[in-house]
Amino acid sequence: MATSTSSPGWSRTGGLRAEPMPPGVPVATMAVGKAGARNAAVFAAQVLALADPALAARLDRFKGEQADAVAEQSRQLREQLAPGGGA
Repeated sequence: MATSTSSPGWSRTGGLRAEPMPPGVPVATMAVGKAGARNAAVFAAQVLALADPALAARLDRFKGEQADAVAEQSRQLREQLAPGGGA
């Protein structure tokens, strides 16, 4: 197991260490893989949407669609878990 003294960037528990950044150096951390790539794209779109009203409107629609999908998945799960529910 790597330690913070033997390998820069590694914590004592063997995971990657988060480093504080100085003022003026903003950092956004995303997961790796498909989910992280998607989150990075949404984050970038949010930044660009600050100066692009059309993109901001598209992003609002996208987020609304995401919220609707989560609400539907939640409804289905509650239905399955209810006494006498499916499954």
